[in-house]
Amino acid sequence: MDYYDFIINVYSALGLGLLIGLEREFRQHPAGLRTNALVCVGSSLFMSLTFLLHDVGSPTRIASYIISGIGFLGGGVILKQGVNIRGMNTAATLWCSAAIGALCGSGHWGFGVGGTVTVLLVHLIFRPVSNWVLRLERFSEEELNFKINVVITFGRDTAIRELFVKFMESNPELTLRSLSTVKQEALRETEITAQMVCPMNKHKSILDLINILNDQPGARVVSWEKETRLSD
Repeated sequence: MDYYDFIINVYSALGLGLLIGLEREFRQHPAGLRTNALVCVGSSLFMSLTFLLHDVGSPTRIASYIISGIGFLGGGVILKQGVNIRGMNTAATLWCSAAIGALCGSGHWGFGVGGTVTVLLVHLIFRPVSNWVLRLERFSEEELNFKINVVITFGRDTAIRELFVKFMESNPELTLRSLSTVKQEALRETEITAQMVCPMNKHKSILDLINILNDQPGARVVSWEKETRLSD
């Protein structure tokens, strides 16, 4: 491998890593633009090193170390929140980024382009499909109606509404029917009421939301009630 090949391999890995990271950054995931780009570049550099040293038997050995090493990095983005596990898709994406970087580092950047397109297709196409399947599952089961009341000090109501929206984005099995706000000027507090619907087997997500709301600064009272009904 000469210097020209080295530059092509490393910078092709950088470009492909940036493409994957851009999609992750747009979705506001923990491992975004720079992380995926660095994983791709790092894998490419390690693979290139074996060719620069003219060690014929090293590429497969280095690739195996990359595969096991990326597991530690992926484990850092997997978090347990209540009964839910977050970050699995992000960790899997980092694993794929490492594989694409290894392809580029070994001179097979054309195959790396194919791998990048495949990763992006999985995120862009199968995410709506996954949400659609979750909705089908939800409509086929008994549903629960929840009413959540949050009494918060003045100035914190915007943050609470944003928290509701973000929680719904990460829990597509839930449906937010309404979100109302009433300001109590005399008490210097705001009452936020949310009407939500979820499948019977997903009600623990509501409990996770209640725990998160209780931990918010300025939260004075957090209460909820539920009513069971059959889906139409």
